[in-house]
Amino acid sequence: MKGSSLTFGIFMLMVGLIACQFGLLLTLHQTVLISMVVNVVQDIELIELIGMVLQLLGVTFIVTGFVISVLRIVAVKLESERRNLMAEILSILEERRQISQTTRRCKFCGIEIMEGDMFCPACGRSQK
Repeated sequence: MKGSSLTFGIFMLMVGLIACQFGLLLTLHQTVLISMVVNVVQDIELIELIGMVLQLLGVTFIVTGFVISVLRIVAVKLESERRNLMAEILSILEERRQISQTTRRCKFCGIEIMEGDMFCPACGRSQK
């Protein structure tokens, strides 16, 4: 699903470019296909209108495809940044957890106390 939105965006870009180009050729009467279209549709103004509509539709597809593609690329970059940030936060939390679990011995009674304790929980004496 993640790669499909980028593929869809690129597909929209390609279809838009083809539609826009064909619409331009219809409007300017610059294609061999114009003779086939003239045989089906006799009104030249209608052919030019169809060409303009194809151009408009093509430009709409181009813009939509471009926006979808750019949003997908940005989403991939943001996901990568989020993963890096989460890994950094987890490493900092792990370091803090290891620091807070460090123990030492009371100067007076020898019982194990936590590194940050100011007083011994057993004898109550100050550790300074």
